[in-house]
Amino acid sequence: MSSLAGIVFALRHLADFAIFAFAAYLWGRLAGRALPYRDGFEQAVVSSALGLGVLASLLNLLAIARVLTPPAVAAVIAVPYLSRIVVPTAFKRLPLSLDRVSGIGVIALLPAVLLSLAFALYPPTAFDATLYHLPIAKAFARNHGIVFLPDLRFPVSPQLFETVFAGALSVADDVTAQLTQVFCLALVSAGLIAWGRRFASERAGIWAAAIWLGSPLVVFLGGTALVDVGLAVFCTFALYAWEAARESGDSRWLTASAVFAGLAASTKYLGLFFVVALAGATLFANLPGGRFRRTVHFSTVAALALAPFYWRIVGWTGSPVFPYLTRLFGDNAWHEWLDPLPANASRSGLRGEIVPGAGLFEGTILSPLLLLLFPIIVWRAVRDRRARLLLAVSLGYVVFWYLASPDKRYLLAILPAYGAGATAGLDAFLRRWNAADARPARPGLAVCLALFLSAPGVAWNAVLLRRRGPLPVTMPERDAYLTRALPVYPALQSLNRRFGSRYVVYVLFREHAAYFADGRFLGEHFGPYRYARVTDALNEPRRLLGVLQEMHVTHLLVDRTSPLGSRIRLQSLATTLKRIPSPPYTALFEVPDAN
Repeated sequence: MSSLAGIVFALRHLADFAIFAFAAYLWGRLAGRALPYRDGFEQAVVSSALGLGVLASLLNLLAIARVLTPPAVAAVIAVPYLSRIVVPTAFKRLPLSLDRVSGIGVIALLPAVLLSLAFALYPPTAFDATLYHLPIAKAFARNHGIVFLPDLRFPVSPQLFETVFAGALSVADDVTAQLTQVFCLALVSAGLIAWGRRFASERAGIWAAAIWLGSPLVVFLGGTALVDVGLAVFCTFALYAWEAARESGDSRWLTASAVFAGLAASTKYLGLFFVVALAGATLFANLPGGRFRRTVHFSTVAALALAPFYWRIVGWTGSPVFPYLTRLFGDNAWHEWLDPLPANASRSGLRGEIVPGAGLFEGTILSPLLLLLFPIIVWRAVRDRRARLLLAVSLGYVVFWYLASPDKRYLLAILPAYGAGATAGLDAFLRRWNAADARPARPGLAVCLALFLSAPGVAWNAVLLRRRGPLPVTMPERDAYLTRALPVYPALQSLNRRFGSRYVVYVLFREHAAYFADGRFLGEHFGPYRYARVTDALNEPRRLLGVLQEMHVTHLLVDRTSPLGSRIRLQSLATTLKRIPSPPYTALFEVPDAN
C-alpha cells in the first residue's frame, strides 16, 4: 500500500462518514424542532440520535416499497441538506456552552473513537457481520427492498440497521457501512457527556463516556458492521429523554423517549425490554398528565415506531419474535441447534472475528472497572431517585439478558446508562469528600480519571489493530487480506467471476463467509439447509448427491482448515461429484444436475 493510496482511501470514506453523520443531524433538527433543549450541545447530540432514527426509518420505507435504489438513497441523504438551504430558520442553533473540562475531556476520549474508525476502514471480517448482517443488507440492496432470506441464520428480524447497511452498499461500500457504527459509538459517547451535564455534572458525563469507551468490546464493535452499538444509541437516548421528561415535566421529552424505545426494538428484539420497562416506569412515575393517559401515549408512539418491522415479521412467520418462543408461536427450523456436530467456534455462537495472522479474537472483553463501580451506583441510588431508575433498569436488563441470551456484547444496550448512573455517584461521592476537606474541584483530576477509565479499551484495541497489518486499500490487497482471514474466500471469488450470481454453493464449516458469495450461499448449523442434512450423508456418496440435488446445489465447497473439514474423505465424494481445481486449503466439487 502506498502512502498516497492509503490517504485517498481514508479521505474518501471519511467524506462518506461526514455526509452521513451531518445528514442524520439535519434530519434530527427537522424532526426534533419542538424539543426544549437545554443548550446547543444537547440540541446537537439529541438531534443526531433522532435523525439517525429518521434516516434509518426512511430507508426502511424505501425498502418496503421496493425502491431502495441508489438514486432514492441519495435523495434521502440530500433532502435535509436542501431543507437547510430552503428553510434556514428551522435550523437556528443554541449556544454550545461547553466548559474547559468537557473540551479537554473530549480530547482525552478521541483515541478510543479513532481506533474504532481505524477498524472500520479494514474489510469486514467480524463473524456475525459476514454471517448475516451484511448478507441481509446485500440482499436488500440487490433486490431494492426487503426479502425473506431462508438461507441465513435469521431469515427475518427487526433489521433497522441492516437497511442502513443496504443503503451504504447501494451508494458506497461495506467500509462505509461499518463507519455508520463509528458514528453510533461517538454518538453514545457525546450523549453520555450531555447526560452528565443535564443530570449530574460536566465531569460525570466525561467519566461516563470514558467508562463506555473503556470496554475493549465496545471499541471493537464500533468498527464493525454489527448492530449492537447502534442499539445502544436508541436505548441510551430512550432513557435520557425519559429522565428529561421527569425532570422538566415536559411531555415532548416523553414522546421522544417513546420514539427512541421503538427504534431500539426495531433494531433488535432486545430493544423490546426498554419499551416495556419505560412504559411501566411511565405508569408509576410522577409525570405530568394522568398515569393511564401518558402510559397509553408512550406505548402508542413506541408501537408506531416499531410497527413497520414487526408487521412484516408477523406477516411472514406468524410470530412477532421469530424464531424464538416456539412454545407460544409454533415450531420452526431456526429455533434451536439441530446440528449434531461437536461444539466449535462458530457453533458456540462466538461473536468475534478472524484477524489475518492473529488467530481468533473472541471480542468478549468488558472493562474490569465496571464491577468496581457497582457499589457506587447502589450508594447513589439510596440518595437519588434518578439513580434508582438506572439501577433498577440495569439489574432488570441483566436478568432479562441472562435468561434470553447471555452473550456479553448484548450488554452494550444497558452499559451507557449504567455508566452514567455510576459516574454520577462517583461525582457525588468526590464532591462530598472535597467539601469535607474544603478542597476545590480540580479539572485535572477529571481528565486524568477519564484517561484511566478509557485506558483498557484503548490499550487492548491498539494491540489488535497492530496485528491486522497494513490497511488494504486496493482490490488485490483486499483480496489478500480476506484470503488470509477466510480460506474459502478465493474459491467464492472464482465462482463469482465465472458464474456471477447464477450458482448455488453449499459451504461446509465456514458459514460466516456468506457475505462474499454473489450466488446463493447455503450451509448453517440450523435452518432448512443445516449441516446435519449433508454431514449425515458424507459417507454415502449417492445419498449425498440426492441431498445436494434436492437443495438445487451446483457446487460443494469444503474448508479443509477446519477440524471437521480436514477429516472428510475427498476421494469418496469424487465418486459422485466432479472435483474441480480450487485454491489451497479448500476442496471444490461440481454437483451434477438432477436432470
